[in-house]
Amino acid sequence: MHLCNTIKNLGWKVAVDKIAHLLMTAKLYLNNATCALAFALIMNSICMAQTVLDPGDLAIVGLGANVGGAATDCSAGVGSGRDRVSFICFKDITSGTVIDITDNGWERLNFGQWGNSEGFVRATRTGGTIPAGTRITFEFPPSGGGYTAITPDGGWSFIDLAVNTLNFNNGGDQIYFMQGGTWFNGTTPPPAASHDATYTGGRILFAFNSKSVWQSLADDSQDSGLHPDVIPCFNMAPTSGITNWTKYTGPTTPASQLEWIERISNPANWSSYPSCAAFIASGDTPSDFNITPISILIECIANCTGCSPLMSTLRFTTPTTGGPFTIEYTNGVTNFTASNISNGGTTTVISNFSTT
Repeated sequence: MHLCNTIKNLGWKVAVDKIAHLLMTAKLYLNNATCALAFALIMNSICMAQTVLDPGDLAIVGLGANVGGAATDCSAGVGSGRDRVSFICFKDITSGTVIDITDNGWERLNFGQWGNSEGFVRATRTGGTIPAGTRITFEFPPSGGGYTAITPDGGWSFIDLAVNTLNFNNGGDQIYFMQGGTWFNGTTPPPAASHDATYTGGRILFAFNSKSVWQSLADDSQDSGLHPDVIPCFNMAPTSGITNWTKYTGPTTPASQLEWIERISNPANWSSYPSCAAFIASGDTPSDFNITPISILIECIANCTGCSPLMSTLRFTTPTTGGPFTIEYTNGVTNFTASNISNGGTTTVISNFSTT
């Protein structure tokens, strides 16, 4: 018995009749398989308690170590001041959203595990929705509690989940943003520190290094390996050496998420400063990074109705810049890849389904 299927143009949806398999997600690769962003093509009517972030949905845009006990006056001096990190998200951040942050090094001592002598903090949004592209700035204490949110407001709560405080080391450090996982502090706490901590079930969103080199198995608090989930695009080491004060100073004209990621990952778009005072005097990064929509559409334009096997022609609408692209998509049964696709490009897909 033949199973007939119908592929219909439903905007972001491709529906397959008879078997309820839907084209649910696609990955868009920037410049032929360098950066991949996942896009949901089917919006489920589920009320989410928080914003779910994927790699590429968050990017660090500034870091200031030891900015001073009075937040902006550098008065506390190097080694005893409070640290700041500024970042943006490419999705609205709703109340209840949880973001995890650590300065423990990836593969500090053991392959596939984290160090466990530094900090791990869980930040939860308690205020209203923060629009996508808004600069968010957190400030970290030199020791003990006292994490605060500086911009756009103070509507966050913070919980320490590690033995020590999250704080950038003078002379170089790394920081990871992640979400949705469970942090295990390892078998032996500091000072002995087994450096076998784990983060399971979550997503590594972005990694930042104030040094120019990522180094696994260095077994010190100023180095870290680069987690595979943020390779090659969702990490940044913008300096040519070591700096405690650096920020994005590149183009600020409206751009798509893909274009912003490309800008932020370019070291030429960053500036480093020789002192806390120079960093403060240079002013903040923009308070808003204007994000334009990414237009992605998959529509069937030929042989859209029939019985399997059905050879259909799909047409892709993609961003007009940044391509050509490689697009991965699925109908829930089979994964497909369309390579070297520019805006308006087409590909042929053979749909084969069977019943039991």
